[in-house]
Amino acid sequence: MAEREHFQDHMPGNVCFGCGSDNPSGLHIHSYWQGDEAVCQWQPDDSHQGWQGVTCGGIIATLIDCHCMATTMATAIRQEGRALSTEPHYKFATGMLNIKYLKPTLNDRTLELRAHVIYLLMVKRQPRPMWLHFWSTVVTNQIRPIHNLAIQSKLN
Repeated sequence: MAEREHFQDHMPGNVCFGCGSDNPSGLHIHSYWQGDEAVCQWQPDDSHQGWQGVTCGGIIATLIDCHCMATTMATAIRQEGRALSTEPHYKFATGMLNIKYLKPTLNDRTLELRAHVIYLLMVKRQPRPMWLHFWSTVVTNQIRPIHNLAIQSKLN
């Protein structure tokens, strides 16, 4: 099997707690393409518990947020027909995140997140375009489908 290309490996200077490879104490999630879906598998440990044996809801929200933002970046680049390693590099920030927790997520198993674009719009702005993305994401049947809005950050 070919080695997976992780989106986060193409986000230079990323110090984010959830997805930043440049953050030594972060969660270090890794997202990759599986067909038209972006997949992230992540194993919580005891430091990620909200209650004993249950993964903290804030950690789950961070996983979803970071997986969606990395998928937004990868989708924008894919739509342009170029490799993840090419410039320009895009940075996105969450504009909205709506999560419905259905039941506790146990801490002793690998969590799997899947994201796909359900709507994509490019709006022309000066000095550069802004991308808007809407997402649906599911975490191991513990969470109802999530709608997330991502907006391109003007940090650089």
